[in-house]
Amino acid sequence: TKVPEMVNTKVDTQFVRNVCDACGGRIFLHLHEWTDHLRSKKHKIFVRLAAGRRKLSSLLHAREQQLKQQSLLTHDGSVNHNENVNQNEDVNQNENVRLTQDFPTNETVNQDKTDNFT
Repeated sequence: TKVPEMVNTKVDTQFVRNVCDACGGRIFLHLHEWTDHLRSKKHKIFVRLAAGRRKLSSLLHAREQQLKQQSLLTHDGSVNHNENVNQNEDVNQNENVRLTQDFPTNETVNQDKTDNFT
């Protein structure tokens, strides 16, 4: 694997610190602190989290581009977005009706209990 490089930055104080470009961890100037950081569990966890953030960022960017393409199509008039939304709402309402029909309500359960005792 590629070993991350130290990046010199000025952070909130007058002291210059090195920042790990892979995980964003801040390390003081000494080289032994840098090597300790690269071997640390914290660095490995942050590298894994950063990779997940990059992956999520690319997915969100792709979704944003897809939504922009859809909005451009609706402005051209070639696709009517409102009809698609209404169809999706109808499907959701039909699913809700089906789900409520599958499960008995409290009234029907109470009615069944009273029928059993009479």
